[in-house]
Order: sequence, then structure tokens, then C-alpha cells
Amino acid sequence: RLCSAQLGALALRQGPVVAAHAVESGEWSHTDRYLAAVSDYRALLFAGSHYDERTMEHLAQLRGRAVAVGGEAVGAEMSVRYPGDGDPDVSLLTEPVAAELLAAHWWAERERSGHAAGS
Repeated sequence: RLCSAQLGALALRQGPVVAAHAVESGEWSHTDRYLAAVSDYRALLFAGSHYDERTMEHLAQLRGRAVAVGGEAVGAEMSVRYPGDGDPDVSLLTEPVAAELLAAHWWAERERSGHAAGS
């Protein structure tokens, strides 16, 4: 999950150039949850950690929003599932695509609104 989060954060930082951080769910509860105190906090939760439920509880308290990828998470606005998402090898290859598609979508929106680099 952490590798998927790191690749996803990289795609978001380099594509549409948005702030993005990668952290394991258990660590997020102790070190990175302060980021959610900022308004409009959004998260892609790559489901599967023993700490997902705790992370979602904390996120709800801070009025953050999340989409679960590759599994269900109580409190997530939606879940993105794909065939074979219970297989670790499939997840390893597929999870980063969710963040890459999000990055491509935000990048295209940015281009359409005239906020492209150099304009």
C-alpha cells in the first residue's frame, strides 16, 4: 500500500502539480493527520491496512473525504474496485493507476481552465 501511495503522490505532484503526501494508515494517525486539519482534505485510501478503520474515523472527525481503492472502507465516499483486487500481485500493479487517472483528470481540468504552466 505504501508503494502505491508513493507512486500516486508522485503522479499528483508532477502532473497537475498539487500537494500530495504518501503515508501508511497506521503512521497517518500519529504523524500526518495534522494535514487533514487544513480545509478540503481529500485522500485516496489504498485499502488493506489494519489501521484503515482508525484512519477513517480520524478523517471523519476532521471533516476530510476519502475514496477507498481496492477494497471497502467504512466512511469512504466511494470505493474503486477492480477484478482481482484481493490478490497482492494484482493490487501492486493496479493501485497506482487510480491515482494516475486522478492526476490526469485534474491536469486536464487545469489545462481547460487556463492554468497550464507557462500561461
